[in-house]
Amino acid sequence: MNKVTSFIQDVRHEMKETTWPTANEMRKNTNAVFTIVILFALFFFAAESVIVWLLAFI
Repeated sequence: MNKVTSFIQDVRHEMKETTWPTANEMRKNTNAVFTIVILFALFFFAAESVIVWLLAFI
């Protein structure tokens, strides 16, 4: 039981030392992630469309 208590105390200590992002930073990071995901989706859609179009000639 001592190991469990020690682990929980260590976790609580580390959580207090953690620097959490502000709401504004979270919004910026979330927007960046969504933008990158959309760009990758568009890129792969375009690449697949070109490949399908090229294979239609074979």
